[in-house]
Amino acid sequence: MARTRRASGLETRTARDRLPAGRYHRTQVGDGLSLGYRRGTKARTWYARFVDAGGIERRPTIGTADDFLDRDGDHVLDFFQAATKARTVYAEALTAHPEPEPAAPNTCTVADAMHERSGPRILDTAVSEILLRFQAASSGAAVS
Repeated sequence: MARTRRASGLETRTARDRLPAGRYHRTQVGDGLSLGYRRGTKARTWYARFVDAGGIERRPTIGTADDFLDRDGDHVLDFFQAATKARTVYAEALTAHPEPEPAAPNTCTVADAMHERSGPRILDTAVSEILLRFQAASSGAAVS
């Protein structure tokens, strides 16, 4: 079984009581995953911090810290339960968003744009006129 990373400042109620209020405290619990704790004036919450498969940074709230209430494993969590739940949320976020497909390059040409805007008849006229001017220029004749 893999060893659990330790964070002595967040593991116990007593250690969390010593942390300054109103600030975010976090520790890394996996590759690309951090478990955070915020000691607010009223509530104390656990949150995860990671970048999902779409490249967007996420900070979902995982639950309430067990600073005042006894842990129940669902809403009120201790450090180790919060770390386990953070890993679960992270795994779900990576599988929920598939890799984005690369955007198709914009391959519109001038001829395509003229065809869409004016229709094929004007495009044919414009191409014919250009060809006539090119042929006249290469033969040395003047075209008006």
